[in-house]
Amino acid sequence: MLTGIALACAPERLEPERSCPEPLAAEAPRFEHACEHAAIGPFGSLDASREAVELRNTHMLYTVTLRRTTNGYAGELRFTPRATGRYGIFMASDFPLLAREDGDEVCLRGVAAQSPCEGLARAQAYDLVEGRSVELAITDAATSTVSLVVELL
Repeated sequence: MLTGIALACAPERLEPERSCPEPLAAEAPRFEHACEHAAIGPFGSLDASREAVELRNTHMLYTVTLRRTTNGYAGELRFTPRATGRYGIFMASDFPLLAREDGDEVCLRGVAAQSPCEGLARAQAYDLVEGRSVELAITDAATSTVSLVVELL
């Protein structure tokens, strides 16, 4: 007599990965207004070396102090939009920046890898909602400070 045991495994229930469409060059943020802030201000500073700090104002060039990590420098900023719309984050140097809302990645809507002005190097655009706090995570930066401007486009 043959005896057999059959084991069956239920398929794992995996949460679907959030997938963002590739950002379009045509949706890249425009630099003109942000270039003015890079040149003439207003200027501000934030210390994100210990904990996430609130980035309260658009139209301001912030210098952000970061903490040392094994891969360079990192820090987190919180930003709560005062209006719903597309926001550009204009960076004075090229560093990794990820936007998250409630732990989920906010899809990148546009990228501009070249700037027409001195003082800004690149920009990323995101669609943000009024009153919803967004974490801006800076990772693997090459320097202990970075500079950026946030603009409603």
